[in-house]
Amino acid sequence: MYRPEPNEEGFYVLGDPTHGKMKHHRKHAVYTLDRITAERLVELGFHLRMKGELTGQVNLISPSSIE
Repeated sequence: MYRPEPNEEGFYVLGDPTHGKMKHHRKHAVYTLDRITAERLVELGFHLRMKGELTGQVNLISPSSIE
């Protein structure tokens, strides 16, 4: 199970799908302080950085894998 994980500054970090396989690069990241904005961007196809509850690992999760 993964949970949304804001970065150290409190921003939710999303990957812009228009950048294809490069969406995980920092220069293509989209940042928002607002969780609702993050949720709306996920609905538009953006991938969201989330933290695994068991492993503590932070990954960019695709919209289709978010419950």
